[in-house]
Amino acid sequence: MKPIFRLLFITYSLCICFHITFAQWKQTNGPQSSSIIGLFSVSSNAGSNTTLLAGTYQGGIFLSSNLGVSWSAISKGIPTYTSGNSTLFADVNCFEAIGTTYLAGTSQGVFRSTDNGETWSVVNSGIS
Repeated sequence: MKPIFRLLFITYSLCICFHITFAQWKQTNGPQSSSIIGLFSVSSNAGSNTTLLAGTYQGGIFLSSNLGVSWSAISKGIPTYTSGNSTLFADVNCFEAIGTTYLAGTSQGVFRSTDNGETWSVVNSGIS
């Protein structure tokens, strides 16, 4: 009897591994400006998580309202600097959402948006 249970266990394990391996990720057309270093899913009141915020290395902030199918740059107010002939943004490492207010942690401090990421303002008061 032991060999039959062993065979059933191995068959079951292989089926589970096969399902997990091929069902986890789907590539999307992510922001093309630079490497993504922070990704956040924004929950709506309806419980649908279709909005994504992506923070990048020197490329600013991007928003997707369709689970990553398309992206829009939303970096107005995020600090920039010049390196050679390029204008680069502060690195955006992390996000948080409190209701309709978004917060972004960057290499230049904390920024807040109250208009779905259209504009950002610095909120470093009290941070040292």
